Amino acid sequence: MKKIDGILIASDLKSLQELHNFCESLKSKIDLGGQLHDNIQLVLSEAATNAIIHGNQHNPGKSVSIEVYADDIQVALVVSDEGQGFDPSSLPDPLSEENLLKQGGRGIFLIEQFADNVEYRDNGSTVVLTFNRTSE
Repeated sequence: MKKIDGILIASDLKSLQELHNFCESLKSKIDLGGQLHDNIQLVLSEAATNAIIHGNQHNPGKSVSIEVYADDIQVALVVSDEGQGFDPSSLPDPLSEENLLKQGGRGIFLIEQFADNVEYRDNGSTVVLTFNRTSE
């Protein structure tokens, strides 16, 4: 896959607006069908939010890096924070009865539902989100 673009955002939830503009700019660089674009925008927002809140702990001295790669078959997003990482298998099930009404705790679940493949690297501080372009 070829690197298409990238962005570095501050560990501040206000930076998420930059991601919306970044996703819009991707449409002019690679052909993203409507559903694929929407899925990428949702997953990228969730991954960046997790990186800011849980990875970087809102630390203004840290940032979140996002890189986009694509070829004719797939689009991959690589989201990295400067935190300690996490073990995704240790997260509580957001669909269990005791968690259904909780305000948070669904980000990883949503990411894994909307991306075609999710790979955790660097002890969980980097996540690679892959989307198949052929399933649009």
